[in-house]
Amino acid sequence: MSEINLSFFWLMLLATIVAMLGRYIRIPYTIALVLTGFAVGFLGLLPGVHLNPHLLFAIFLPPILFDAGININLALLKKQWLSISAFAILGTIISTVVVGWAVHYFLGLPIIVAFLFGAIISPTDPISVLAIFKRLGTDEQLSSIIEAESLFNDGIAVVLFIIIQQLLLTSGLSVFDSGIAFMKTVFGGAIIGLLIGALASLITSKYDDHLLEIMLTTVVAFGAYLAAEQIHVSGVFAVVSASLVVGNYGMTHGMTPGSRMAVLSFWEYIAFAVNSVVFLLVGMEESSISLGFALIPIAVSIVAVLLGRAVSVYGVSTLLSMAGQVIPMSWRHVQVWSGLRGALSMAMVIGLDPAMPYRTLLMTMTFAVVLFSLVGQGLSIKALVQRLGLSQTL
Repeated sequence: MSEINLSFFWLMLLATIVAMLGRYIRIPYTIALVLTGFAVGFLGLLPGVHLNPHLLFAIFLPPILFDAGININLALLKKQWLSISAFAILGTIISTVVVGWAVHYFLGLPIIVAFLFGAIISPTDPISVLAIFKRLGTDEQLSSIIEAESLFNDGIAVVLFIIIQQLLLTSGLSVFDSGIAFMKTVFGGAIIGLLIGALASLITSKYDDHLLEIMLTTVVAFGAYLAAEQIHVSGVFAVVSASLVVGNYGMTHGMTPGSRMAVLSFWEYIAFAVNSVVFLLVGMEESSISLGFALIPIAVSIVAVLLGRAVSVYGVSTLLSMAGQVIPMSWRHVQVWSGLRGALSMAMVIGLDPAMPYRTLLMTMTFAVVLFSLVGQGLSIKALVQRLGLSQTL
C-alpha cells in the first residue's frame, strides 16, 4: 500500500510541476504531461507504475465522464442532437469499418482483428483541443459538437470493442446477435443512468447542504457505472446519462447557487487531477513500447486512422446537410484534425487477453497512433483553427 501511495504522490507532484511550468511554455498542458510521462518512463524513474486498464475504467473514467456531462447544456444538446448522435454513432461505426478495412487490406491482418483495432482506436479524446478552443474563442457550437461527440462515442467504441472481441472468441455469435447485444448494452446503460440521475435529482431538491450534495454526486458517478456493469450493460452510457440529468435538472432546480458552485468546483478539480495522472501514465506507457521495429504497420495505422476520421466526418456532414443541418466546411476540417486519441484506446488494447492473436502488434499500432495524435495533431490544431479564421482572439 505504501508503494501505491508513494507512486500516486509522485504522479501528483509531477502534474503540479508541469501545471506551474505550463504558464511559461507554449504547449497544451495535456501534451506537456504526455511528454513528461514519456521522459519519466524512458529514464525508468517510476518503474513500478503502469496504466492499469481496470483502474482506468472503474476509477478514472467515471469522474472524467461525469464532470463533462454535468457541464453540457441539455438545451444546446437537444438543438444539435441530430449532428451529435450522427457523429457519435454513425461516425464511430464508419471510422471502425474504414480503419479495419484499411489495415486488413494493407497489412494482411484477419478482418475481425482489423475491425477490433478499428474499435480500439475510435474513441476521441479532445481535452487539449477544447482547452485551445476556449483560449482562441472558437464558436461554442463547434466546441459543443466535438465535446458531446467524444462523450458519446467513448461508449459506442467500448461497446463495439466488447462485441467484436466476442465475435473473435465465440464462433457461434452471429451478426444479428451482435446487433441485439449492441442495442441492449447502449440503451440498457442509458436507462440505468437516467433512473439513477433522476433519483439523485429528487434527493438534491430535499436538502440544502453542499457537502451532502458533493457526496451524493460522487455516489452517482461511481454507482451508475458499477450498477450498469453489474448487469452487463454500458457503464459509460450510464454515467453520461446520469450526469446529464443531474447537471441539467438536479443542479439547476434542486441546488442553491452556492451548492451548485461547490459541486461544479469539486468535479472540476477531480477531473483535472484524474486527467493529469492519466496523461502522465499514457506518456509512461508510450515509452515502454519499441516503435522502431514496426515502421510499416505504424505508418499504415496512422494513415488509416486519419482516413477513417476524414471519411466519417465528411461523410456524416454530407448526410446532415441533406437533412437540413449544414456543418460549415471549415468546421469539418477542424473536426477531422481534432480527433485525438488517448487513454481509453490504450486501456482497451492493454486489457486484451495476453493470448489474443496479434496483441503485441495491436498495442504497438495503438500506442503509435495515440502518440502521433496527441503530439502531432495536438500541437498543430491551433494553427489550423487560426488559418481557417475560426479564432476570435489574436
